Amino acid sequence: MTLAAAYLLGPAARPMPGMTPDRDPRREDLATDRLAATVEDEISHLGQRWARFTPELEHLYDTSRIERRRCAVRALLRMGLILVAMISLLHSVHVAGALRPLDVLHVLISAVLILLCRRAVGHAGSATLMDRTVAVALVGHLLLTAILTLIDRKLGNPGFVAVRPLELTLLFAGCSLLCLPQRAACVTLGLALCSAAASLMAAGELGGTGGPFLAGLVLIAFIAFAANRLMDEAARESFLMRLRADLQLRRSEADRTSMERLASLDPLTGIPNRRAFDAELARTLAGSDSDNAVLLAFIDVDHFKTYNDFGGHALGDECLRRVAASLRAAVGTGFLARYGGEEFAAILQGDTTQVLEAGVHRLHQAVRALQTPHPGRSDGISHVTISIGAGHHVPGEPGHVLMERVDRSLYRAKALGRDQVVMASDATGDQVVRLRSLRRLADAESPVSAPPADARPDSSSRSGRFGGAR
Repeated sequence: MTLAAAYLLGPAARPMPGMTPDRDPRREDLATDRLAATVEDEISHLGQRWARFTPELEHLYDTSRIERRRCAVRALLRMGLILVAMISLLHSVHVAGALRPLDVLHVLISAVLILLCRRAVGHAGSATLMDRTVAVALVGHLLLTAILTLIDRKLGNPGFVAVRPLELTLLFAGCSLLCLPQRAACVTLGLALCSAAASLMAAGELGGTGGPFLAGLVLIAFIAFAANRLMDEAARESFLMRLRADLQLRRSEADRTSMERLASLDPLTGIPNRRAFDAELARTLAGSDSDNAVLLAFIDVDHFKTYNDFGGHALGDECLRRVAASLRAAVGTGFLARYGGEEFAAILQGDTTQVLEAGVHRLHQAVRALQTPHPGRSDGISHVTISIGAGHHVPGEPGHVLMERVDRSLYRAKALGRDQVVMASDATGDQVVRLRSLRRLADAESPVSAPPADARPDSSSRSGRFGGAR
């Protein structure tokens, strides 16, 4: 089992983003594994069973062959109708010197029977129903020939006049049986031989020339059944090999998709990571236009180093998970990723800038609403808060320029006292949106010119560290 499969199937694995009850990759993987095990079991028993798969595999087998078999059976029925008509009528002219009404009736009834069978085959919803339809039509044709033989006998005509088309009928049945499953083939051939024996007995030829004739029919039936068995086993083996290859390909694709999913997810919080953010930002900016506003926000957990020092790494990891879950719920249709360390990034899209700014405020309020206790803060706030720097994308602006503007806004939010949102209104100036009372302007400007060491987010969080809180 691959690493991706082990992760997805692990008992402690958390649901992946975008995973819904209707389409769970883990359930699909389990179903694929069960089907693959069934296929391997059937391959190991090829030639040892009476040509029947498990119900699930038999359904797949019928579904895979139905259209091809439908075309083959319809073509075979059409050919059989032509041959029955030609040999019956030519035999009648050869023996009686003219077309006999009974032989014409034989051809007409056979034509109606075969045409009805072709129509039923064309509308059959499954291969099993199609096979049964063909078997019934063949048996009906054989019974029709036997009845006409009895009528010929009553009229005092030579019995072979009707028995000869019976030979063609059995040959036609044997060819058709190549398209039938083995059980249907066995039953149909048995009924055909019984019908032939009854016809010969009624014609009084069973003890004379009819004996070798019946022996020939038995030989034809045996050859047809043996050919049917060999062809059916070959078809089933080919189906199993194709299905095994398809399942292996499907498993490889699932593993590749799982690995790509894992490579784009942060293992701690379960949200996309820096790699996924870079790809999403490039994709969003490439598809943006003047009618679609785009906003980028950098989010940093305030005084997280202090929180980590007081609470420990385990509590710090739990804090990041709670913050990520809160932000993910508040971002709505936007994109949220863990940028690194205690920093997150969000991409919002909307019709107006006002709507996007309101979305940024919802992110800020969502974390405040958690009221997660923050031990060790010295600024008078007792719970976890976040600082947000955000900026609107200017059409044609490169992604790295937008990120630099937003980064400066986050730096300013931290320098102005944290727990607030700073919007970068353009490429040169900032607009401050305060969500709590700020310090005096003189106190706020001092850290701007010479910010303390912890005012700006740790640059190591931009270096791609996606582990737990440190």
